[in-house]
Amino acid sequence: MQLRLGIDVGGTNTDAVIMDETNHLLAKAKTPVTPDVISGIKTVVARVVSDAGVDPSAITQAMLGTTQVTNAIIERKGLSRVGILRLGAPATQAIAPLAAWPDDLKEAVEGPWAILPGGYEYDGRPISPFDEAQVLRFLDDHADEVQAFAVSSVFSPVRADDEQRVAQLIEAHLQGRLPVSLSHEIGSIGLLERENATILNAAVTQVARRVVHAFQEALEGLSIRRVRRGGPPE
Repeated sequence: MQLRLGIDVGGTNTDAVIMDETNHLLAKAKTPVTPDVISGIKTVVARVVSDAGVDPSAITQAMLGTTQVTNAIIERKGLSRVGILRLGAPATQAIAPLAAWPDDLKEAVEGPWAILPGGYEYDGRPISPFDEAQVLRFLDDHADEVQAFAVSSVFSPVRADDEQRVAQLIEAHLQGRLPVSLSHEIGSIGLLERENATILNAAVTQVARRVVHAFQEALEGLSIRRVRRGGPPE
């Protein structure tokens, strides 16, 4: 018998269900969300496994859903300070990053930002030559002021070379200490919309990682191993 475990970490409660391969509900449980997240997950998973009367080793899929990330944005809590790099100068300097954001959200998220050369036209031709030295200078000056980076460039869904190069520079310069969100992995053609989504993604990375790590630790603590895990992207 192959079983599936589903967990939902909400703003108030943590819920769990166990279902069999025919989608029959074997057990469900609920417990209040705990400040550390993991305690609530451990409690509800232990309860639902016990109520179902199953061997944890029979669980082959574990799926996580959570509103913790959404709540962090709504409540302006737990968000990372983001270093913002936009590649496209001189063509993209008329509107600054975060220009239309609510003041309180902007205050919670905005770190140092720069609009540097780089980016591409819609047909893949460079707008301006990528300047590695300026990127490294930005990192030297501001890396200690942020917890994450958001990188966007003009038409990066068409050609992402410059964003990928910035990610490599950040990884090498900071030895992987901080997460990097790249806009071509998140949004579509429109630069400002894609940049905004990328900044939000970078801002919630720590929240998402905390929930995912709690999920993984809870499964391992209950001897639920070698499962295929599913959940929302970063």
